Amino acid sequence: LEWLFFPNYKTLLAQLLSPMQYVWQDREIHFDLRKGMLTCRAGEEIVKVLQNVEDCKGTNSDIGEFIVTNLRFMWIFNRNRGTNISVG
Repeated sequence: LEWLFFPNYKTLLAQLLSPMQYVWQDREIHFDLRKGMLTCRAGEEIVKVLQNVEDCKGTNSDIGEFIVTNLRFMWIFNRNRGTNISVG
């Protein structure tokens, strides 16, 4: 029935979910993001970078860097950048 009220609902949905309009970085938690997802998006600015921050919860003694932006904070493992967390 939705097609009766919104004949172009697929186009509208695609526009709403396009990468430029959907911002997940400021409200979601993600683990083990791909490299491309760790880069700053348009409008995101790095506020502070802290080196040699230890992961004391998951795997003790893993050292990484802690990055704070205006949208989220991230911890990235130094030896394997595939091990990370992003909290918005």
